Amino acid sequence: MKKRSILIIGPIVDFGGREVMTNLLANVLKDNYTINVLSTTLMTKSSVALNNLSSNQWSTLSQNVYNKNVFLKLTASLTKAIYKRKEPAYFFIKNKLSNPFFNFEVLGVKTINQFLKQTDLIIYSDEITGKWLKQIIEFSEKDKIPLLFILTGKIKSTPSFLLGKTYSFNVLAHSKQNANSVKNKLDIKVWNIDQTTVLENKLLALKVKENKDLIYGFLGRFSEEKGINSLIKVFSKNNKKLILAGNGPFLNDVITLTEDNTNSVYLGELKPTQLPDFFDKIDVFIIPSFEEGGPIVGVEAMAAGKLIISTKVGAMPERMEDTENDFWFSHDVEHDLQNTIDAIEKLTKTERLKIRQQVRKKYVSNNSIASIRTQYLDLIKTLID
Repeated sequence: MKKRSILIIGPIVDFGGREVMTNLLANVLKDNYTINVLSTTLMTKSSVALNNLSSNQWSTLSQNVYNKNVFLKLTASLTKAIYKRKEPAYFFIKNKLSNPFFNFEVLGVKTINQFLKQTDLIIYSDEITGKWLKQIIEFSEKDKIPLLFILTGKIKSTPSFLLGKTYSFNVLAHSKQNANSVKNKLDIKVWNIDQTTVLENKLLALKVKENKDLIYGFLGRFSEEKGINSLIKVFSKNNKKLILAGNGPFLNDVITLTEDNTNSVYLGELKPTQLPDFFDKIDVFIIPSFEEGGPIVGVEAMAAGKLIISTKVGAMPERMEDTENDFWFSHDVEHDLQNTIDAIEKLTKTERLKIRQQVRKKYVSNNSIASIRTQYLDLIKTLID
């Protein structure tokens, strides 16, 4: 019997939360279904999303356009050579020589439609303001192909084309906060499945121990919405040990902090295989974000058995339910982050280790790969059958 076909589509890059969940989905479903992954942006074969997938199971919009046009192959290869870039040639199809002759928007629409026509279920992962959402919804409604829209990021506004209409597609949110927001605005079926981590085995293998002096950690994008400026401000004054890893617009501010403060260390932008070592170095993980869908680093910190200081963002409040990890702060309250740090420092070692064990136990019961896999399999079977 021929397997049913599932297309996982979205702005999938080489590493991030979306990529981790794409890979989990693909590997969970590939035994029962034919899986294809299509990135609407620039992605290479090294993407975390493609672990354990064969080369014929994935593609990108630019790669498809590149492969079908000799002129684009030549100009893209020439651009790559001129600028001495390491990325694949299909990254450079939009260049000075090709731009006057090609409408890449039209080519993108055509390519997406070709993939949609060949699938039995569409799984589209993006923000609610995602570039291709309207087109994909309209296609799925017209051809009656089931669509599961995996919502990422915080809902800031709802596109007007979604308002006042009844759709048959389904929405999946990683946090109850986002799920409830969708339910309040749209007449649509909404599901809530949290995130997990493909690094589970290595993170769970880390010992729940504590350094002599507590070491704090931040891992992620150095940008305004991640609250990195507040973190830098606090740790430039408090003399606590902080390890940072990541990249982004405020990288220079992070470097300045680590140069001026010997207690702060910048490790650079880490590969997925380096994350367990990062978590093994720290005792307390900080999530100072203003907005999140998850975040997946919060799940990784749980598996590693860390104390977690966080804003009440994304799925973090529900993740910490039934634990004594009650270390929240608000950017609106002056000195709130420092006060939360002080509260952790006042706990005894025994109290801290107890909470860390509770956090890891919560991961195992709610966010383990086995738990999330079962939830996804049940949902996909419901949609595709």
